[in-house]
Amino acid sequence: MTYKNANAMIDRAVVQQYADQAQNSLRVASQLSSTAQIQMESTKYKLCDFLPGQLALIDEFAANLHHNHDLVLTINEQILSKIKQSPISSFKSQYNDQLIPAMEDLNSIVNKLKTFTVPSFVLENHDSTDKPTTFGDFISLDAIKIFQANIDIYKSNCFTLIDFFDTKIGQLLSEPLRILNKHYNRVVKQLEELVPIQLELKKVSSNGLIGVILRENASLEKEVLSLLEMLTNHYDQCVDGVKLLDSANASSFNFEVLKNDSLEMPDVLKELTMVCDLILQNEERGEKLLNVELPKIDLISNSIKDLLQSYRDFKLKNVPQILITLDMIESKFNETTLNDPNDEPALLQYTSILNQLSYHYSQTLSVYQTKYLKELHREQYEYPRILLSKITQFLTVELAALQEEEFNKRQAWMKDFGDFIPKEFKSPAGLPLPTVRQIDTKGLEYLQNDIVDGELTVSKQETRLLDHMAQMNTPEVEK
Repeated sequence: MTYKNANAMIDRAVVQQYADQAQNSLRVASQLSSTAQIQMESTKYKLCDFLPGQLALIDEFAANLHHNHDLVLTINEQILSKIKQSPISSFKSQYNDQLIPAMEDLNSIVNKLKTFTVPSFVLENHDSTDKPTTFGDFISLDAIKIFQANIDIYKSNCFTLIDFFDTKIGQLLSEPLRILNKHYNRVVKQLEELVPIQLELKKVSSNGLIGVILRENASLEKEVLSLLEMLTNHYDQCVDGVKLLDSANASSFNFEVLKNDSLEMPDVLKELTMVCDLILQNEERGEKLLNVELPKIDLISNSIKDLLQSYRDFKLKNVPQILITLDMIESKFNETTLNDPNDEPALLQYTSILNQLSYHYSQTLSVYQTKYLKELHREQYEYPRILLSKITQFLTVELAALQEEEFNKRQAWMKDFGDFIPKEFKSPAGLPLPTVRQIDTKGLEYLQNDIVDGELTVSKQETRLLDHMAQMNTPEVEK
């Protein structure tokens, strides 16, 4: 059916054809726009939600990783400090700086005693053998050797324990920490590779790929809506045109506008297709970006998880083993042959005993050289000489004077009062005058042959002792 218009004849079939084409175009456009909308939403979700979410998880993992790393370093410092304060750390230096000198001092004084000849005249009981007597005969050399052997055994055991502990430290502390630090530094470098994408997400308005895609999609979305609106309006016009042709108002229908719009619609649909292609390309660009970043994120995430597990294993397994080993070795360090262990480390106890022995033996030799011989001479000769001198002085001077004084007193009394006393009375002058005829001494028997006229002469034995004393005072002996 044909309708006459003021401008031209209108064919209803043509108008229907325009309507059908418009409907088909709108259907295609709707499908394109729906697909484009899904693609844009998917791209936005991946770039604005999913990717930032994955990076946020990485940030949480990284914070936990840094915390555990710092914690393990702190634990390591605490363990090293504990080791430094333990006998294990100072044993070798104390052994070399304290015990060895103490041992050398004792050996030196013992060797001196073993070669220091003791004269027979200072001994209570002297064995008449040709072998000379030395100070070494009066100390327990066997006991000293056993004591020093015990120290050597203790030292050997401690050195073995130290080597064992050093091995354990390497196995449980040093080497694991080296590996952990190596892995930690590698993960830190991997995290640094994510900094550009993290900065880009914080500034989506930048010229980075994500910002460009999002801005382009926002503009393309508006263009899609505009083109879809054009196609929808054209379809509505076609539907209205068909209705008008069937009504009494057919003469008012502007066929030329509808015709021109229908001719333009393929280009509009083509433009819409191009816009949707751009949206698809943006989706592919976003996918490409994710394909680059997500594997890195997954790799870093797995690396962090593995490293966190390693940190947990180190804290739960290695640290207790180190502390248990340290306590065990410290207890072994105190296992000695000493009868009275105390809070002082065994090494210092051994050193103290060595120093005490050295001091005692040094004092023994020093007292012998500087005090004993003098005291022996004083008691054997000087005091007896003084005692004899006092006895002689008493007998020859003091006692004689006392007797003379008493005799004179008696004579004077008789002269003054004797005539008044009957002769039948005991006469005071007739009483015998007490006197000393003999003095009995004890403890001087060994000197009886050397006492002449109440004086002690210098005997061969005294001369021998004096010569020995003089020899002890020479610089060679004092050394």
